Amino acid sequence: MFPADDRPAASLKVTRPDSAILNEAIPVFAIGRSNNGLWIAHDCDSAAGGAFLSKAAAVRFAKRSGGACALMFERDGLELDGTASPAHRSRHLKAGLETAIANIKTRVYNWVRSRGRAASGAT
Repeated sequence: MFPADDRPAASLKVTRPDSAILNEAIPVFAIGRSNNGLWIAHDCDSAAGGAFLSKAAAVRFAKRSGGACALMFERDGLELDGTASPAHRSRHLKAGLETAIANIKTRVYNWVRSRGRAASGAT
């Protein structure tokens, strides 16, 4: 794993493999790590994509978005928006992290509540 400042970043314009290697009817998602440490899933044929806290979440997004699709893992890194200024990326990252944290808090709260109901129902 590269330190955040030394990790090379691939271009947003990820190209799909040649049609001799992979049929053009099969959707292809590129998955890699951004300079900010987030996992990026990007559809090679459209602008669809997202930033995720885990590799598993990025893979899950690709599978749900593309159905039966091919996954291409970018070893050198991947940026969701390679042309954005660092300030724009920071705002985007902050908003994404705030949403992820809110979702985690809600899930934990619901899980604790359900465990409390199960314990009170057992006595």
